[in-house]
Amino acid sequence: MELKKHRFAQIKIPRLLQWVNLRPEESDRTWLMFIFYTITCVGLRWSEDSAVALFLDEYGAQSLPWIYIASAVISTLLVSLYSWLQKTFPLRWVIVAIAPGMFLPLILLQWGIQVPHLAVITVFLLRLWVDAFYVVNDLNTSITANQLFNIREIKRTYPLISSGILVADIVSGFSLPLLLLFVGLNHVIMPFAGVFIALGAFILWHLTHKYQQVFPKVTQQKITEPRNKRSHLSSSLKRYTLLLFAFFALLQVLWVLIDFQYLTHLKINYNDKQIASFLGLFGGITGVCELGMQLFISSRTLERFGVFITVASLPVCILILIPLTIPLLEAHEFFWALVILKFLSELLHYTFIASSAPLLFQPIPDKFRNYIQTLSEGIAEAFGGGTAGIIILSTIWLTTSMASLLLQKFVIVVETTGLALICVGIVWLLRSHYVNLLVLSAGQGQLNPTDLDLRAFKQAVVKALREKSTPADKSSCIELLFQIDPKGAAAVLAPLLVKLPPSLQKTSLEVMLACGAYPAYLPEVHTVFESQLSNAPQSPEVFALALRYIYLSQANPDLSKLEEYLSRQDSLIRATAATLLLSKGTPLQKGAAAKTLRRMLTHKQEYERINAVKALSEAVYLQALRIYIPNLLQDESLRVRCAVLEMIAATHLEEYYPALMGGLDYKSTRMTAMLALVRLENDALPILTKLVSNIYKPEVVRIYALTTIGKIPTLEAVDTLWLHLKTSKGPIRDRILRTLLKRHEREGITSLVIGLHSRIEMLIEQELRFLGEIYAAYIDFKTGNQKEPQSNERFHTIGELLQCALLELEIDIKERLLLLLKLLYPTDKIQVAAFNLRSQSEINLARGLEILEHTVNLPSKSVLLNILDKRSPQEKLQKLVEKNMVKYEQMAVGDRTRKLLAQGDLLSDWSFACCFHFAQVAHIRLTSKQILTSLRHSTGFVREAAIAYLSVASHRIFLELLPQLQNDPHPLVADQVKELQKMKKTTNH
Repeated sequence: MELKKHRFAQIKIPRLLQWVNLRPEESDRTWLMFIFYTITCVGLRWSEDSAVALFLDEYGAQSLPWIYIASAVISTLLVSLYSWLQKTFPLRWVIVAIAPGMFLPLILLQWGIQVPHLAVITVFLLRLWVDAFYVVNDLNTSITANQLFNIREIKRTYPLISSGILVADIVSGFSLPLLLLFVGLNHVIMPFAGVFIALGAFILWHLTHKYQQVFPKVTQQKITEPRNKRSHLSSSLKRYTLLLFAFFALLQVLWVLIDFQYLTHLKINYNDKQIASFLGLFGGITGVCELGMQLFISSRTLERFGVFITVASLPVCILILIPLTIPLLEAHEFFWALVILKFLSELLHYTFIASSAPLLFQPIPDKFRNYIQTLSEGIAEAFGGGTAGIIILSTIWLTTSMASLLLQKFVIVVETTGLALICVGIVWLLRSHYVNLLVLSAGQGQLNPTDLDLRAFKQAVVKALREKSTPADKSSCIELLFQIDPKGAAAVLAPLLVKLPPSLQKTSLEVMLACGAYPAYLPEVHTVFESQLSNAPQSPEVFALALRYIYLSQANPDLSKLEEYLSRQDSLIRATAATLLLSKGTPLQKGAAAKTLRRMLTHKQEYERINAVKALSEAVYLQALRIYIPNLLQDESLRVRCAVLEMIAATHLEEYYPALMGGLDYKSTRMTAMLALVRLENDALPILTKLVSNIYKPEVVRIYALTTIGKIPTLEAVDTLWLHLKTSKGPIRDRILRTLLKRHEREGITSLVIGLHSRIEMLIEQELRFLGEIYAAYIDFKTGNQKEPQSNERFHTIGELLQCALLELEIDIKERLLLLLKLLYPTDKIQVAAFNLRSQSEINLARGLEILEHTVNLPSKSVLLNILDKRSPQEKLQKLVEKNMVKYEQMAVGDRTRKLLAQGDLLSDWSFACCFHFAQVAHIRLTSKQILTSLRHSTGFVREAAIAYLSVASHRIFLELLPQLQNDPHPLVADQVKELQKMKKTTNH
């Protein structure tokens, strides 16, 4: 059954906002920007159409290329002035004052038309200034919108804002003929256009005053200084800026080439007044189409197909349609083909391109954005207009010598087609740089370990060990060196051994032994060994490690000297010597070594037993010493027990592997047991897999077992994790995903991921479907809470607690979705997206969603982005239902609770417990299976909730189970049972 529409009547979004794809929190800013832009553009449209008519009447269409070139120069100068004003004055002042400031010269120019000697040059300048005014006004509006909206909001809001020019087309287009009729062509600009531009400036002032927190109060002098730019901009940002400049310049060239051909043929077919009327009517009709497209299509196209398909629509359309006009070059229909092409060009330019342009600047860091936007959008358009003028003049000059108007048309058509093709290529390049720059901007300061210069790092370690610093810092340097370059650590540490203090010598020798005892470093180690013999007091740890290194690095060492150390006072030296003799000695030497170790293993002092057990870890054969292991596993000393666990793994004693598994159960021995199991590698996989599959084991133990599997450095361990990923749920799946990702980052498991791509997609859809169940439950519980009388305070409290638990469960699932995405797509991009999605900032959230939109290509991408966005559960459920991922039917709270508990393995422990508490206060009857399963749950507070429910729901069964419940190991449950027993006795009395 489809989701009933009346269920979502609670979403207080006006229908008008839904039609135009707006959210309530965006509406005020959007409508104010729309009104400002519309009113300003009405005044500009009247000025432009009047200027065009006056110019064509005075100069004709053959002078248009000079206008394009001159307009480019004027626009470049004005945009540069605009950039300078941003550096000199606060941005809020600049964006308010720019429109009235640009209009003042228009008043002077209109007065100049009345002077006969100045009329010719004034008409020329008037057209230039109007064109430049358009460039600056559009740039000013775009920069204002980028300050007011984040990268996601602007996709929804800017199509509506930019539709202001379309409304202006309609209003000015149909009103201009009336103005011409009553006031004449020379009196349109002042006062009518001036009043509208002044009104628009007042609205913009109100907008900037109301939202002044988003506009910098200080000047941008330091930020926008070009020389500083060269030192601060990254190479990626520079490439992106150049591509943006080329894109906007080419768009302007295409637009001017089409406009030139259109106006040329317009002049041929009509006189000046007819031209003004035709332009007005054409603008009005075009404006109606553009407005409908901008209000109802543009924002949805942007959200569905993305910014790059949207901006590519214009050059692709030109690339397809322009060649089709070639057969019509000699016919009268060529004019109407140009009208159609002009119509489509205007339609896409003022809808898709106008809506998308500000988005292209959103990945740029805030401190650089206004400068780059001024450069790439303002100056680029002026540059494009000038370039188009030069192209047109060159074409006319080349074709005039051949006296062929047909050839001129053909050459311009070919030029337009070629430039459209280049523009499409630039869009393709922009797309790849867009996401990379967005990730770079959103994830500044993050370190990628793969970028580490290993040689420089080693030099830094040597420098750190030689300089004066704390031993702890130096020890950390040695450990970090071993983690990053285990094979090359010995070569770095060996020359430094003699100069290090004993504590760091110990750490260094441990690292060198872990890398393998190589004869190449024997001289350095032997020097340390000799210094320990000659100096007093000696360090037993350093002496023992050096002794072990010397004898292991030699093929045929002299073992007779080792017998001398069996009588040494320090137990660590005796144990080390005994172990080496057990491994390489004669039968007589092995007997003496075993006797020494036997005395140490049964010694009263803890230190003796620990050193003996540690020494046995290096023995090849334990022989008769095995009989002491059971007693050592029960030793009163925790350190001894941990040493035994390490020894079991080192010597691969299979009969004692259960002791390693038992070590995972206790916090005190857990880390030692994990390290020991990792050392067993594939031998530990069967017993760890069995533990993970045991649902009656505590969840924390199963999670640590999975972590242990993930640390085993074999492909078989990775295969085991993949097998468990499909069947696992909830926190267990979280742990598997995090473990796989660590392996992926450390070693790379790309081939496995590629082979399991469809399986990961299936898991993502599974998580999304379960989210649908959560949202459905949340909505039904919220409705049930509202229906219940306010007097039932406990019902409302527990109900709200359950709703909060479901929302917390949603957060866990969203984190799991991001983990799954990391397996499919570049980890760095998803990591930066996830970091921004967790932010409380709306701007950061929008950046995170934008990164995902341009990275993820799943069929369920739109649903996924909707889930990760800040939307209400009702809206998210509606989206899931629309995509046929879930079905929703309103249920009573009892039915919904039972359905939720039926998916108990997907619920978190807390939400599971809340369901039982809610069932208790709401008097909901649960199934026997659900109750029994919860009574055997591994988490104490879940069992506590089930017992509380059972004591109310079925007192007789509770009394029968009470004797068994008394033995519960969790103190919370034990105290609860005692309290219930007291209540039972009180009731009996």
